[in-house]
Amino acid sequence: MTQYEEQKIPFQEAENIIGETIEHSNRVRKALLTATNGIDAPSRQLYQQLANSAFPIKPEIALILLDFAALQIRLNKHFRLNRSLIEKKPI
Repeated sequence: MTQYEEQKIPFQEAENIIGETIEHSNRVRKALLTATNGIDAPSRQLYQQLANSAFPIKPEIALILLDFAALQIRLNKHFRLNRSLIEKKPI
């Protein structure tokens, strides 16, 4: 959790963000599994399968795809390193 590690947010807020992210991830995973008839595969693979399905995409599938994208944004914001911010330090 990058914001907590950088001491930009208190522990309680970090804990809340983690809990909300886990709930979001579980909700997306359940929706992906339901939409793909329980195929046992990583969520990203299930997302790609749905995104590449025949057009037009049904509204309920579009909502699942949007929720997956929202989860990725949340993960990028709170948990993934921003590669452009990593400084290359001389050896």
